[in-house]
Amino acid sequence: MRSQPTSGTGFTLIEILVAMTILFTVVTTGFVAYQTALNAGERANQTRVMLTALPFIKQQIRSELLSQPTQSQGEGTMLSVAYRFDNQPGPLTGTPDFADELEVGAGPNKARFRLHRIQLELYYQQQARTFAYQELTWID
Repeated sequence: MRSQPTSGTGFTLIEILVAMTILFTVVTTGFVAYQTALNAGERANQTRVMLTALPFIKQQIRSELLSQPTQSQGEGTMLSVAYRFDNQPGPLTGTPDFADELEVGAGPNKARFRLHRIQLELYYQQQARTFAYQELTWID
């Protein structure tokens, strides 16, 4: 007598391989998404630190320009952010036309103004940012 084949109650090798492939894909995708989120968070933190230091750095540059108006370059560190700037000072000019409306430079000693074009580079950890702006200084 022959015995009849019993139906298998387990998984076939193909089913196990398909399940492992799906699991591997899900785990790999989750890991990549996690790493991307961590990197984006770190970059955002570096940007936050640099932008927090930016007003203090601009004030430092303004102070340096008031004491040395023709200074062409400078560098320093503020709140762990390194900076370097290039200055292109404009000519020293008299009081602009709109100053009469603002009552600036009234009297015999009118203020003289200088417009500076500043190229500012900020460095923090692995990130670097460049800013370009204009700074107005005056002499009473």
